[in-house]
Amino acid sequence: MRISSRGKIGWVWVTMMVALVWSGVAFADGDSDASESKRSASDWGAIVFDVGVLRPLGAIQTGVGTVLFAVAGPLALPSDGGAGEAWDVFVRVPYEDTFQRPLGRF
Repeated sequence: MRISSRGKIGWVWVTMMVALVWSGVAFADGDSDASESKRSASDWGAIVFDVGVLRPLGAIQTGVGTVLFAVAGPLALPSDGGAGEAWDVFVRVPYEDTFQRPLGRF
């Protein structure tokens, strides 16, 4: 029985996610207590969902937002908020949500 390359990628992805959950590696948060060495199962589920789904979607959203800002930014210049408000909506907020938010914190 042959497994297609698409099937191999799926198995690799699932294996990586299972290894991440079972590894017991603690992700550092700025607000974590140093004595807290274990996380609950729901925390791990939130982290896996965040890393596997939300962060890649956020990276895509940041890229698309940058392109949309290139179009909408010049159109927003005459308005009261100017291009700064368009930058915040299209680029800054998705960037911060993707790259600066602690893992598993929604």
